[in-house]
Amino acid sequence: MFFYLLAQSAKVLAGEPGYDHIKEVAAVANFLAEAESGEIDVTEVELVNRADPVQNTWRSLLDYVRECPIEEISAIPSTDRSLPLNVKWDCGRYIEIEGKPKWEERHASFWVRRGRVTKIAFGEGEPVIIPPVIRSGNK
Repeated sequence: MFFYLLAQSAKVLAGEPGYDHIKEVAAVANFLAEAESGEIDVTEVELVNRADPVQNTWRSLLDYVRECPIEEISAIPSTDRSLPLNVKWDCGRYIEIEGKPKWEERHASFWVRRGRVTKIAFGEGEPVIIPPVIRSGNK
């Protein structure tokens, strides 16, 4: 039931650049509904847990998704069909990260090929830290 509600609340952001994701959103919604009911073989789907690569399991994905109540999901359009369908949902609460309040969100990426979900990446990975540019002289 949880994934059914998740699938029903999926929407594509209007007005954003990119191509039409309606078929991909439908494929993800169908996949999640079938997975929740146990009607699909999830062993054919590659899972990537960005937060803990050792825990690339279906249970880890379910735990990650169920930690947060889902009220609305946004699918972020891409400009390349080979890119995954990026989905985020709002947890409806603030958390503190490095002493600063941050609105908590969940993220997952779904690769859809020929109408089937082939890969799911979920969770938050380590942040990429880009060092500041040091200029050698003033102009």
